[in-house]
Amino acid sequence: MRIRLLRNATLIVEAASERILVDPMLGASRSSPPFAFVRHVPRRNPTVPMPPHALPNLETVTAALVTHCRRGHLDHLDAAGRTFLSRRELSVFCASGDAAYLSKRRLRATPLALGFRAPFFGGTILPVAATHGHGWIARLMGVGVGYVISLPGEPSLYLSGD
Repeated sequence: MRIRLLRNATLIVEAASERILVDPMLGASRSSPPFAFVRHVPRRNPTVPMPPHALPNLETVTAALVTHCRRGHLDHLDAAGRTFLSRRELSVFCASGDAAYLSKRRLRATPLALGFRAPFFGGTILPVAATHGHGWIARLMGVGVGYVISLPGEPSLYLSGD
């Protein structure tokens, strides 16, 4: 298994013949609004450009996995990421709560039920609820999802999803 970090939460998990794009935030530097307004000076996102190795690696992607994307979470799926997934007609694995949101944006959503193992490229994937902060911020941000991925001949991987 090989993991290539592109930036922020965006990465490519390479296992056997699969190349799984996680949380595709593919827009140009500073193409999205700031995420923080309270603790930090607001800066548009992404704060860094896509690395030079990103484009050749994106061409090899066979599927996508989104940890969460509703409630304005542009740091896990931005407009450029949606366009990329749509043009490539890739399957987008997601928590069942995000499936309708993705389908409305003409993406091939494959919903995964929290707490239930599902078949995943010859192995399994287990979506696990992830807490998105504490107190009032957790209620505002909503539920994120982590995934435990088990593929034959590979170490298990837990993606925390924030």
